[in-house]
Amino acid sequence: MIHKQIEAVMNNDDKPWRIRSLLTHLAAPAHDLDCLAFGFSPAFLCTDLEGLILEMTAQSFGAVRSADTLHYVVFSWPAEERPSPEQAAEATDIFLRHIGFADHLYVWALHAGADHRHLHIVLDRTGDDGRVRQINGGFTRVAGSEAAALIEAAQGWRSENAPMVSMLEDGSLVRSATQRAQSDLNPAPPDHVADQAARDQRPTEIEKLQARVGDIFLTAASWQDIHDRLAKDDLRYALRGKGAILWVDDLEAVKASSVSRHAALGRLEKRLGPFSPARASAPSHPGISMIHAAEPTPLTAAFEAYHEAVRADRYRVTLERRDPRTGRRLGQILDRRAGDTLGLSADELKPRLPEIARFKANGGEVFLTPFSAQFHHLILDDLKGGTLSELYAAGVRPAVVLEAAPDQFQAVISIARAAPDADDKRAAAEIAQDFVTRFGTDPSRKPAHRHAFPGPRAFDGGPSPSDGVSFATLLWSKETLCLDTSKRLSDLYAAQRAETHAPEHPDGDEAPNDTLYATLRHDLEAQIKTVDDLHRLDCVIAGQLAAAAFSRAKIVAVLQGALQKAPRQVKHPRPYDYARRAATGAAPPRRTGPRSAG
Repeated sequence: MIHKQIEAVMNNDDKPWRIRSLLTHLAAPAHDLDCLAFGFSPAFLCTDLEGLILEMTAQSFGAVRSADTLHYVVFSWPAEERPSPEQAAEATDIFLRHIGFADHLYVWALHAGADHRHLHIVLDRTGDDGRVRQINGGFTRVAGSEAAALIEAAQGWRSENAPMVSMLEDGSLVRSATQRAQSDLNPAPPDHVADQAARDQRPTEIEKLQARVGDIFLTAASWQDIHDRLAKDDLRYALRGKGAILWVDDLEAVKASSVSRHAALGRLEKRLGPFSPARASAPSHPGISMIHAAEPTPLTAAFEAYHEAVRADRYRVTLERRDPRTGRRLGQILDRRAGDTLGLSADELKPRLPEIARFKANGGEVFLTPFSAQFHHLILDDLKGGTLSELYAAGVRPAVVLEAAPDQFQAVISIARAAPDADDKRAAAEIAQDFVTRFGTDPSRKPAHRHAFPGPRAFDGGPSPSDGVSFATLLWSKETLCLDTSKRLSDLYAAQRAETHAPEHPDGDEAPNDTLYATLRHDLEAQIKTVDDLHRLDCVIAGQLAAAAFSRAKIVAVLQGALQKAPRQVKHPRPYDYARRAATGAAPPRRTGPRSAG
């Protein structure tokens, strides 16, 4: 027999969809397959397929920090071997007991095709405490191969050629001799040999940095001399803890002594005296910051025009560049220090525009995000020239229009906030998504949260002699508050508040929320007798309400009221978030198509 492990790359939003699709496939397989047997863990409260899906979804949502809590394996037999449903159940029990997950939630099914039979097992690794356990310390394929050997020995199946793990006559599991022989023929080189070979082919990042620093730390006559000479190459020497670091392009911090032994703080203080920071009057980037303040650069003028139109309280500047060695994108928020960022006001940002221009000239990308306490600044990305006229025809009035590339535009729309709460943010996000669907070139994209940094000149023009850097063109800027969109936000906010904060006893013949919940819970407890996990019970109730065509807002209201009134050992600190997550698990968002499984 053969053991296979099916991997998946996913995020938290995919949990309900993947659980539903896998369990549905196990119960009713496609592609001319027959389901000979279907079973599940005795830890489940329900016995129907929909209940199993809801319970496993609820259990998986308990692990909020894990993107994928499932472990999906398949055991296959050759054509001449045909395991019975009883043998499939025994094989499932052997596998789960070997890896130590027999008390978890799992579902298994025995499928038969034209050529062979195979056993599917879907296991949820989430425990009752909400934590996800590892299988065999992360060596899941080894554990699966060991379980396959145990199943072969217990049921008398034939082993595959060159299995990873074999069982000896005394019952012990060992790595197969064939596997060891194949590995010994072509042994992998030791790590230090491979690292040295790569180092011989190209210089490391430290070696490149050492070439940029040269003999500055050895020949500098004073601390100010060090700061000035480092600034010419976008480097900065600073203190951290009891030592010193070297900032590279204001993006990466490197331990100073790893670049040069002469850069160690203790060695420099012995030669130059106590550390002295750079003087404020010294230019951080000579050649750019020497421009007289009375003669603002075109970049400064463009940003001032942008700020006059947007009037944001603060701005977040994101710097990105591509690592030439690995090809990965490296990002840094301009004002972030020790992991915190509050954004920059317009007055704080203007003195740093030369630094931004230098970073852009070195091949980096610069993005801007405006945010305010009283306004939303919706950003529309990837617009075409034709859609701009449609935008205006729909009554949408942007404050800023940028041309990031030929016939590729971006717009910033300022609207008044309805209230400083989560419902207001959800309403604004819904409007932004609607704008992307109606006016964007790709309706499936999510709304943008940043745009290209505004610049002073046309995209297809030659370099400006004042900065020599190409930014996005600022085509239009006028202080504008889009009244139609603000009115739409206010109406949508009022509608959402009416749904999410519905009265506990609505008018009409419909049963009150607490009575409806109590009735459903009483019926379930009468069937199950013993209920230890109220979260899973609430998710089953949410599934029953969804099957009865209750709206998602109504399900949230029912569960939220139950949290506050129904007897339970622990009161949830955020009833609305708890109820919303349970309702989402019962009625996950519709998907337009399956995602890649690996």
